[in-house]
Amino acid sequence: MRRLVIPVAALAATCAALAPLLLLDGLVRDQAFRISAALLGALVAWVLVRSLDSIGTRPDTSPFTRTRRWHPRRAVMRWLVALVQILRRAVPERSVPRHQLTGIVRDSARRIGAYDALLLPRLRAVADERLRASGGFTLTDDPVRAQAALGADAFELLRADRPPPIDKRADGPGLEAIATTLDALEAL
Repeated sequence: MRRLVIPVAALAATCAALAPLLLLDGLVRDQAFRISAALLGALVAWVLVRSLDSIGTRPDTSPFTRTRRWHPRRAVMRWLVALVQILRRAVPERSVPRHQLTGIVRDSARRIGAYDALLLPRLRAVADERLRASGGFTLTDDPVRAQAALGADAFELLRADRPPPIDKRADGPGLEAIATTLDALEAL
């Protein structure tokens, strides 16, 4: 209501200022009424806008009502953050391409279950192929010659009669043992 006191007072003052215009004569009075009517219309429009603006508002009494108010800057920032998140999901990460075996070797070095299930069959297949190409035998055909060709450490990891692990979460052979086995396979 306090907001309406000044506009209503200005409206009353304008009406009081129009009264002397009635005493003017002819064309001057017509021009004065047109100008005063335009000013009065602008003042009435201003009063209406101010009164309609103040109808639905409540004073900011709590931080909750202040935070719920819409702010263009906050809305734009929220929109930009959402847009950046969408674009991050859409653009694939650029990383160094890894071979599929990199993860298998890393997991096999840590856990014996991964070694036995993922890496050991591949290493045995490579060992059999290399032993067959170089000497005409495989790990299962002639274990004594295979041990002599590969070395004791590599043969221990690759031997065909190796029992499956009881605890699949136990420690794996380690990267050094896998590296020595791969070196032995390359030397064939």
